[in-house]
Amino acid sequence: RMLAEATKTARRPDGVAVGVKLLAKARCACIKPRRSAECDCKICSVVHHNLPIFNKSRQVWRKHAAQTGVCACGTCSEPAVKEAWLGMTKSLRALEATLLPCGKVVYPQISSAEGPPFAM
Repeated sequence: RMLAEATKTARRPDGVAVGVKLLAKARCACIKPRRSAECDCKICSVVHHNLPIFNKSRQVWRKHAAQTGVCACGTCSEPAVKEAWLGMTKSLRALEATLLPCGKVVYPQISSAEGPPFAM
C-alpha cells in the first residue's frame, strides 16, 4: 500500500501495482538461482534439477498406461504404495518423505549448543 500511495499520478491514480514482473525487474543482479557448485552436493543438485522433469515425464507415462490399460511399473497393485509413488516426485520434500519415512536422524555429538540440533 505504501508503494501504491507513493506512486500515484494523474495517469496512474491507483499507483503502481506490485506483481511478479515488477519484482523480477527490481531484483538485484547478484540474486541468481543456485548452481550445482554452490553450497550443496552434486547429488542434491542433480535431483533438484531433474525432479520436475521426471515428474512431468511420469505424468505422461501414467496417462499412456491408463489409456492402453497396460502398466508395467509394479506399484499399481498395492494402493498405499501406488499413492506414495505417484506423489513422491511433486517436490523434494515429498521425495524425502517417501524415501525416508522415518524422518531425519539427529546427531547430538555434532550439534551446536546454541543452534538447532544437526539432523540429516
